[in-house]
Amino acid sequence: MANSVLYNRFFNSSLFHGGTKKTKSFNSLISLINDKKGFLLLVFANLIVQLGITYYTFMKTPATKVTSMQRFGIILLMFIMIFVLIFPLPSWIKFPLFCLFSVLQGLFLSMLKTHIDQNMIQLALSGTMSIFVFLFTFALVLMGFGVYLSNAFGIFLFWALLLLILFEVISIFAGTMNLMRKGFALIGLLIFSLYVIYDTHTILQRNYFGDFITASLDYYLDILNIFLDVLTLNNN
Repeated sequence: MANSVLYNRFFNSSLFHGGTKKTKSFNSLISLINDKKGFLLLVFANLIVQLGITYYTFMKTPATKVTSMQRFGIILLMFIMIFVLIFPLPSWIKFPLFCLFSVLQGLFLSMLKTHIDQNMIQLALSGTMSIFVFLFTFALVLMGFGVYLSNAFGIFLFWALLLLILFEVISIFAGTMNLMRKGFALIGLLIFSLYVIYDTHTILQRNYFGDFITASLDYYLDILNIFLDVLTLNNN
């Protein structure tokens, strides 16, 4: 997600510095995946753990209404933790911070239960995971054909996301219609879908020097934002 762009900008002068070369065929792609299989296993293992923590917290937290200040406080704390997690810290520090972030995200999502049907949430969850699996597979196919999303494309996505957030903030104060909110959700779904493809290319090409937590955080944020956008599109 956007934190991968920030990491590349401030902590990594070149996307491929110390990493792997671009693949030119499906055989070389398979070789690349085989070389990074240990790292990928750690990435997806941590991703499953963090999503599990979020889901458990979400399910176990009762549906209670919170004040605007409480909601703002949780969001602010999560943003601070995201910026802390993009710094090159030891895994034994980043992992518990990520777990705490996942708990906070679960608490934040539990607020949805006050005005969204539980079946709708489960449907959006299933749809999100299907979308992620499809996009991950599509990203591999693109690499197999020699098509890559470069760091420049990541910067484009970053600014597109900032612009979307700006319009969404303006719409909150302007009191937009439901149709406009769905329009923002559709654009957000497109942006984060592209982020899944971009992050997959980045994870496979960049040398993270063992920092699997940063890589899994990218996927985690992509999945959660896709989930929220899918939920918005299906909720009336």
